[in-house]
This record gives sequence, structure tokens and C-alpha cells, in this order.
Amino acid sequence: MTDLEKPQEVQDYEEESLSHTDKITGVFTEPGATFTKIAAEPAKTGDWLIPILILLAAIIATTAIIMNDPVVKADIKEKAMAKTEQNLNEMVKTGQLSQMQADEQIEAAEKRLEMIGTPMGILFQSITIVIFGFIVFFIIAAIHLAFLKLLFKDPTTYKQVLVSNGLASYISLIAVIVATILSMVMGKAMQSVSLAAFLDLQDGSIMKVLAAKVDPISIWAYIVLGIAYSRFAKAESPGKYFALIFGLWIGWSILWHYLAQAVPFLRAFSG
Repeated sequence: MTDLEKPQEVQDYEEESLSHTDKITGVFTEPGATFTKIAAEPAKTGDWLIPILILLAAIIATTAIIMNDPVVKADIKEKAMAKTEQNLNEMVKTGQLSQMQADEQIEAAEKRLEMIGTPMGILFQSITIVIFGFIVFFIIAAIHLAFLKLLFKDPTTYKQVLVSNGLASYISLIAVIVATILSMVMGKAMQSVSLAAFLDLQDGSIMKVLAAKVDPISIWAYIVLGIAYSRFAKAESPGKYFALIFGLWIGWSILWHYLAQAVPFLRAFSG
């Protein structure tokens, strides 16, 4: 069938349909217009699967690069061991562990840290990154969808939320690359490009939690995510979506901080 023989609405759809490359470019240059076009089409699995796979692959690759730098690796081991000892000492003080159990866990932690940078260590770390990366991705999308339905009664589907988060993660890719470059230049592990990464703040302090949110790239990614949600919901303004996303992002971090203070075991999973 030639273009002249196709119905006009089919021709219009084909002309306006974006390739994945167009969507990547649009996320950075014209997120509003881009997500308006994306929202007019059925949500595609590739629009969330491709970016999350690229992001996880980048995290694995940059982690391997960092772990093979002797100066950065030594810094990572030192900080990880100090944090482990601090958490275990707190658990001993509160009676959650005996000193013997704490010593055994410290010895086990030292053995695990010795695997950093080895082929086996990189393999296990890569598997962990992929598994937990997908788990966190799906959980965050589910939480966002729940609030979108509960607070705004949005018609947005779970797949549309996945697409929004997936495409916004291309911006997060920049943070991974920049943090890796900074790690190599500064000789220490930089987990983000937030204010907390550049200030000497006490681990586990509320100031470090708040400083970690002063992150221009993460803020940029969440702004794009808010725009995406508003376009899928066909809302007039993304304002309430910005409030929801940033409220959840900051609110959860503060809540987790105080939970970790109350339960020392949780500190191993906090920043």
C-alpha cells in the first residue's frame, strides 16, 4: 500500500511517531513536547527496558573501572570498614550482638572487601547491581503509581510510569559518568555529584542526608519525570507532580535516616 492509499490518520501517526533515538534527544532538549508525543502512543516496553539496561551496564562498567584504581579502591575499603565497625559497635552497645559475634562479622567483612577489584568480586557485584537495580526500579515505579492513583486519580498505567522513569534515567546516566571521572581525578569514591559528596559531613547525620538532595543532575531528572507524568495524565500543569516526586524523594530519605538511627542494623543500607 502506498502512502496515498493509507488513511490520513495512519499517515499522521507514522509521521509523528518517534524513534527511540528521537526520544533520547527529546528528553534532554524538549521533554514536554517529547512526552506529549509519547503519551499519544501505546507505551512500549523498549522505552523503559533499553534505558534501564544501559544505565545498569554503565554502573557495572564504571564500578569495575573505579575498583581497579588502587587509590580509589583503598579509599572504598577504608570507608566501608569504618562504617561496618561503627554499625557493629552500635549493635553491641544496644545488645543486638555480642562482642564475639561482632568480631566474627568484622572478619567476614574484611574477607569480602578483599574481593574488591578481583574478577570474582566484579562478577558478584555485577549480578547484585542488575538484580537490585531492577527491583528498586519496579518498586519506585509502583510507589509512584500508587500515589498518582490515590492523590490525583490519574488514568496513568504502570507501564507508562515505567516508561517515564526509564527515559528519565538517561539523565541519571550523566551522573554516573561524571561521578566516575571525579572519583578518578580526586582519588576517592564519589557516589554522586551532590553537595554531600564534596563536603566533609558526618556519616549518618541529617545534614548529610539533606546535602545529598542538593544534586543538580538528580533534580533535573526528577523535573523531567514530573513533566512525563503530567503528559501521560494530560494535566494542564506539572506542578503537583513536581511536588509529589520531590516530596517522596526527600521525605523517604529523612524517614529512612531516623529509622536507621532507631535500628542500627539498617545503617548498613543507608548512605
